[in-house]
Amino acid sequence: SSSGSSSSSATPSPTPVPPTLSAITPAYALAAGGAAITISGSDFQAGTTSVSFGAQPATTVTFVSSTSLVALAPAGTAGVAVNVVVAVGTSAATLNSGLTYFDALAISPASFTLAVGNTKGFSASGGVGTVTYGMVSGSGSINSASGSFTAPGSTGTEVVRATDSLGNTSNATLTVAAALAI
Repeated sequence: SSSGSSSSSATPSPTPVPPTLSAITPAYALAAGGAAITISGSDFQAGTTSVSFGAQPATTVTFVSSTSLVALAPAGTAGVAVNVVVAVGTSAATLNSGLTYFDALAISPASFTLAVGNTKGFSASGGVGTVTYGMVSGSGSINSASGSFTAPGSTGTEVVRATDSLGNTSNATLTVAAALAI
């Protein structure tokens, strides 16, 4: 007689390894949304990884590798830093204040006419960090910190640029005209 025992036991499914987050590049996105954000970390999985920025899900998530994802940021509120959450199954990792939204950089005024030798001040809104001013073309001069522009002694077209700390730019075009004769 043959005696044997057989035992039937199901092999448990492996528990997914929780993801980790190490970096978000860039750490800033336009408030309008749509920026491609590279997320670095570990244990990301194709097809089972989701990303959210604050309470909003990413508009798309592209699995690059187990250590890299690219997510399109949804629209957000300028000046607000949101947590970035990467979820794999039921496990998640959070990078607190990982992404900060900002408004597009805009120089003001964007265009105007100025008489030779006169001065005009520029200002900028939006952007990230410190804004500096410089000449793109023309022979006028501008104070890089204050935005105070001095027109040259001859007529022509001048282009002034505001640049924020991320390298975002906004240009203003001005016409330098002859002084009025009375």
